[in-house]
Amino acid sequence: MSFSFTTASAKCVPAVAAACVTARRATATATSRHYASSYSNRRRSIFTSTASSLFSSSPVTKSHGESRILRTHPLHLFRIIQDVDQYQHFLPLCTYSKVLRVLQGGRQFEAKLIVGKVWKEEYTSRVTVLPEQLRIETTSTDCRHGMFDFLKSSWQLRRVCLGEAGHGDDYGDGNAQDEALHLKHIGCHIDFQVEMTVSDPVVVAILDKLLMQVAGHQVEAFEKRCQQLPLPLELIQQVEQLK
Repeated sequence: MSFSFTTASAKCVPAVAAACVTARRATATATSRHYASSYSNRRRSIFTSTASSLFSSSPVTKSHGESRILRTHPLHLFRIIQDVDQYQHFLPLCTYSKVLRVLQGGRQFEAKLIVGKVWKEEYTSRVTVLPEQLRIETTSTDCRHGMFDFLKSSWQLRRVCLGEAGHGDDYGDGNAQDEALHLKHIGCHIDFQVEMTVSDPVVVAILDKLLMQVAGHQVEAFEKRCQQLPLPLELIQQVEQLK
């Protein structure tokens, strides 16, 4: 199946940095109470530096994968993942998302994201889009406040058959577009992988749990976005041609 893809970019894991912000904030709060006499009047940047010296840690790299089958067309999900400019409207704690520059005819690009509301983290991602393979790969660096040293992720999508008509849950509200998709019983198998290298001892201590939660929340956010947005007309036409 052929299709066109936008030059809007994809940054696949802003929720990771957002979770790091939340984790550091919670841990820092508990630690600051313990050392209240020493740190009560200092700026957060001074506290972070002092805490890191008290709890030194070597870089740690860990990964986690999430696989699911979603009741949506893989091209629909692929296009939503691409549209990084919209991330700020539906990904938790993502307050800014913007393509900085487009390379290789839209197959590679850089994007800037900011996560967090009180304690913000800003970082840059290099994204590679492989539309023929329904795959998006991301590496993230230039983390301004050092929440992570290196972060990479990938989305691998694959079309699957959901079974006979009437099996499983209905998709959407039963309009013409949803019915066209339902008649073909097309679903999407997703394989989401995330790998993170961290030196911050606060984040290292909870890295396993952090990656597991973030991967699950990330997939759920995109699944919900698929349900909220209508399927593109040209995608429905492609589905109809397969009948």
